[in-house]
Amino acid sequence: MIPGEASDVRPARLLLSFVLTAVLLGGSLFVTFGTEWGWDRQFFRAVVLLSALPLGVAAVGRFQRYRRPAGLFFLGVLVFWIGVAGGACRQPLLREDATWQFAYDWGANVFYFGWPQETQLGYTCFGEPNRPIAALGYLCSTAGTALGIGALDPAE
Repeated sequence: MIPGEASDVRPARLLLSFVLTAVLLGGSLFVTFGTEWGWDRQFFRAVVLLSALPLGVAAVGRFQRYRRPAGLFFLGVLVFWIGVAGGACRQPLLREDATWQFAYDWGANVFYFGWPQETQLGYTCFGEPNRPIAALGYLCSTAGTALGIGALDPAE
């Protein structure tokens, strides 16, 4: 095998697709629930709409090679956010004198976010993400990214 041959490049591209997807979804998760600005504006909806942009470009343009990866990526982002945000509450914020906070309890599979309150939870809102659905969304998004950058293409 010659160094730099396609089979040497694919594992690096696959790792890159896992990292890029984790940064995108993790970053959008933090902005949505970890900041007051993101929650007020429902940032995750913008992320889902923006993830459809590559699919639209591939469908309108002559980028047939990228239609399937873009579709998988969009589907993955959509499914991820259904799994995560589907269980989040939407309540009016009550305190203006505290900073916005976000925490995740792995054991209970619950995330808390919002203004600290004088309650047992300590936060305004909480959510119960559906881990299998969120994981499926992450894997679909990663597969779309990997196909798009040629990590899973045997021809490269």
